[in-house]
Amino acid sequence: MLSSDKSSVTTDDEFYNELLQAPLEFQDCLIPDQCSNELKAHEHLTQCLHRRYGSYPAVYMGSLKDAVKEAFSPKEITERRPLMIFINNDKSVYANIFCKQLLCNEKTVEYLMSNYILWAWDLTHESNEKKLNDNCKNAFLSWSTENQFQASKIDEYPSLFAVYRETDGNYAFHYFVKGPSEQATLVDFLRSLSDFKEKFTNCEQELHKTREEAKQKEIAYLLLSRDNHHRFRHDQGHDFRRAFSMTPDAYMEAYLNVKYPRSAQPLNHDGQRISNPLFAGRNPSAEEIMHAFEQFERDSDDADDEDDDRTPTVSHPKPKFP
Repeated sequence: MLSSDKSSVTTDDEFYNELLQAPLEFQDCLIPDQCSNELKAHEHLTQCLHRRYGSYPAVYMGSLKDAVKEAFSPKEITERRPLMIFINNDKSVYANIFCKQLLCNEKTVEYLMSNYILWAWDLTHESNEKKLNDNCKNAFLSWSTENQFQASKIDEYPSLFAVYRETDGNYAFHYFVKGPSEQATLVDFLRSLSDFKEKFTNCEQELHKTREEAKQKEIAYLLLSRDNHHRFRHDQGHDFRRAFSMTPDAYMEAYLNVKYPRSAQPLNHDGQRISNPLFAGRNPSAEEIMHAFEQFERDSDDADDEDDDRTPTVSHPKPKFP
């Protein structure tokens, strides 16, 4: 992102002159050495920005992971805002110039307030490097060792980049500034912010479309699986009924529906319960069921004949007919 306005670009001599003439407030880093409390770190950072530049963009006061949720969680796509991350290092000759001319410019502050969420950190002290990298690992699954920040690489600061999501849902990063190599005018800088905001919205819409299509495919698959399951059960039931189609209806109903409790089991002539070990411990086959029904008929006929031919006794006298 190179500027077309040569007169607005600060020279190396001007960089060093500003550093030599830096007031006392620049001796206090944006984040203190070995600062582990993020809330205190951001409070100190905003106080320093205010002392240095007067106006400054609103900084999200919380963890980077929470800032990601704030940016991407709104249900309506139009209410989502890209997350911008600013990494400062006062050892860079471009740090003060970038903040003074671009980041803390009133027009930039106003635009960011309505369109972006800004999270910031400072690496002037190397002790704060680990905290920043841990934040990035916790916030972004796609964060790799190649993205790691190193405070010693002064020529890569200040760093300003925004976060967006690709169609697969992974986070990606777009850099506006990465060191003093590319210096932009305020107009170019604001235009790049506006262009990325449009890109961010388009990416969110594409992601939503992709997820909806995947959801519809999943629903269609579930419906198809359910229909196939019902069809299989219907066919299975049809085959079962067909296998017993030759069995008399009365016997079929007796076999399928009648379940005698122990107290209702039939008794023999001696008052003993009849036990049938034929089907004990296993499911009978169709042939066994048919054989059992035939045996039941024969036993019933024999029992009737036995009752007819039984010799009268005191317990079983001969019936008297009028």
